[in-house]
Amino acid sequence: PPPYTSLPPQPPEYNETQCTGSVDPNFGGGYGILEDLEGDERSGGRATSPPDDDGGPNVVSSRWCDYSLGCYSGTCLPDENGRGCRFVRDRYDEARAGGDYLGYRDDYRWRPVCSADGTYEPKQCKGPVGEARCFCVDPDGNTIFGSAFPEQEELYSTMNCQCSRLAWAREAARDRTATLHCALNGNFEELQCEAGWCFCIDPLDAKPYGQRLPEQAMFLLPCYNISEVGEQYLRRCESEYHAHQVLYAELQARGTEGPSIRLRCDPDGSYSAEQCDYDMCRCYDRYLNNLGISRGGCKCARDKQYYDEQQVLVEIGCRAPDGGEAGTYGVLQKRGAYSFCVDEDGVRAGPLVCTGYESQLDCDLALECQKGGSYSETCEKVCKKCPPEAYALNNPACTNI
Repeated sequence: PPPYTSLPPQPPEYNETQCTGSVDPNFGGGYGILEDLEGDERSGGRATSPPDDDGGPNVVSSRWCDYSLGCYSGTCLPDENGRGCRFVRDRYDEARAGGDYLGYRDDYRWRPVCSADGTYEPKQCKGPVGEARCFCVDPDGNTIFGSAFPEQEELYSTMNCQCSRLAWAREAARDRTATLHCALNGNFEELQCEAGWCFCIDPLDAKPYGQRLPEQAMFLLPCYNISEVGEQYLRRCESEYHAHQVLYAELQARGTEGPSIRLRCDPDGSYSAEQCDYDMCRCYDRYLNNLGISRGGCKCARDKQYYDEQQVLVEIGCRAPDGGEAGTYGVLQKRGAYSFCVDEDGVRAGPLVCTGYESQLDCDLALECQKGGSYSETCEKVCKKCPPEAYALNNPACTNI
C-alpha cells in the first residue's frame, strides 16, 4: 500500500473499495479469478488480472489495505479504530519516551512485536517484566493455540508459534482436513503427516528435512519416536473427528444427510478446552475430563488445572459475567495483600495495588490502556485518586486498609 501519514484533522471518507493493497493468500481472502470481472457480485468488486502464460489466473492485487490500515479517501492510513500492532507499539513508545511512567506504579504495559506489514508477530510475550507469559496470536493479536509459562523453560525459550499460525490460517480458510501436530508452545512437532504422507520438520526453524514416506512407513523416519507418537499418527480427538467425517461423506454420497458434529480438537490433536452441545458449553482438559461449566471461555479453568498439576499454590479467580463460577478469568484478581486487573488470558494488565485500594481500580480503563489508549486518559486513571502508598512497589508492607 502507499506510504501513510497521520490522519488529517477532519476524518476523510472511509471507502474500502478505493484502495489497492495486498491480502495474504494463505487466508484465502480478497483474491478474484479471471471470470470474476471488476464489479461482479461474486468478487465483491475486487480487482483481477489476465491469466498467466500457463492459462491460470494471475491475480496481482485486491482492493483492500493491509492489516492495521484503513482506506481513507483512496489512501491506506493507520486505522485508529482497528488499533493494529503498530498503533499499540507506537503509543507504548511515546509514553516511555515522554516520561509518562512513574516508578512506583511499575510498567505493567507490554510492547508488542510487529511484523513489517504492521501485523502482530506470531509470538507475543505479554505482561510486566519478570511476569511475562508468551502466547501465539493471529495477525490481529488475538490469542490462538500455543502458550508457555516462564517456568516451562524449554517451551518458553524455543517458542516460535509457526505451526500454530499455520493451523490458524488453515482453519480461517475452512480447511478442516489438515492434520498438523503442534507442540504446546505452538511450534511444529518433529513428525508430521498429511494426506497419507509423513515427513520430519525441525521445530526450531520450521524447515522439513529428510524424505517423505507413506504413513504406514512413518516408523522408518528419523524423527519417529514410538513413545511420543505411538503406532498411529492421529490422536484420540482427531480420530473421533476423522471417523465422523468419513461416515458423513459416505452417507452424503448415498443421498443421506448425516449427523453434524460439534467436537473441537486443538492443533496438538487433543480436545479443545471448550466443548459445546446444543444446550450448554463446558470446559474440559486435553483428555476430555470435565472442568466445569463455560460461560464465555475456559482459559482460566485450564490454567487452574495446570497450577494444580504443578503443585503451585497460586490464587486464581475464575468468574462468569454474571458473577458465578466459570472457566474465564475475573477481571479483578487478588494475590495475598495485592489486587490487580487482568486481561482475558489472565495476564496482569494494571498496577499492583494494596488490597485496601482495589475498589478504586478501573479494569475497563486498564484493558483500554493495553490496547494503546491515551496514557493521560486511561493508564494514569486505572487506580482512581490513588496516593503513592497505594501501589505495591511504593509500599512493600502493603497492608489492608
